[in-house]
Amino acid sequence: MKMKKLLISSLITSDIRAELEKNGYIPKTISSTNGFSSELGYHADVNVCKTPFGLVTSKPFFEKNRSYFDEKNVLISKSTPRETYPNDVVFNGAFVGETLIASKYICDEISSNSKKIITVKQGYAKCSCAVAKNSVITADDGIAEKLKINGIDHLKIDCGYVSLRGFSCGFIGGASFFDDDILFTFGNVKKHKNGTDIISFLKNINVSVVSLGNNELYDYGGAIVI
Repeated sequence: MKMKKLLISSLITSDIRAELEKNGYIPKTISSTNGFSSELGYHADVNVCKTPFGLVTSKPFFEKNRSYFDEKNVLISKSTPRETYPNDVVFNGAFVGETLIASKYICDEISSNSKKIITVKQGYAKCSCAVAKNSVITADDGIAEKLKINGIDHLKIDCGYVSLRGFSCGFIGGASFFDDDILFTFGNVKKHKNGTDIISFLKNINVSVVSLGNNELYDYGGAIVI
């Protein structure tokens, strides 16, 4: 089995790390970004955006973690995430195929290279969307409405049931990542109120679920296969 590098928060538990390695991933962990006092500074979806045209990140993050990347596949943005909203969501866009779902605060390097953009009010668009193939799971009403209007297959779930220290709750996108027809969740998906619906929805699009650990879902900021 060929191991894949996975960009992920250094706050993941030892059991999640072990499960990732068992499933063929080498965790490349992120330490907190300068200027962040919350856990968001550790989140992959705050520091990097995976797009159809490569990875987009800031110069400070790239230089700090240069060994993680294939430089030919990285676009350096003029933007750098800062803790105060909306400066923390400049890379927080979700792609469904070549369609970008993002707020107006997404950085120019991502928006200008995207073929189609669905603009939403939710700044934490990537956090809010678990994208599997060309389908989306989200608890955000506004995003769900825009997905419906644009004919994108989706499942609307209830808010909550995802933890994130320092915040009232986390997001389903930040509590998961998708790769090779599998949605990996940080924690047991069955402990989410809509866990059965999530599993059924994914089964209908031939996507399986692997729960990493048996705790409640936790928002670690997703993960990016690099």
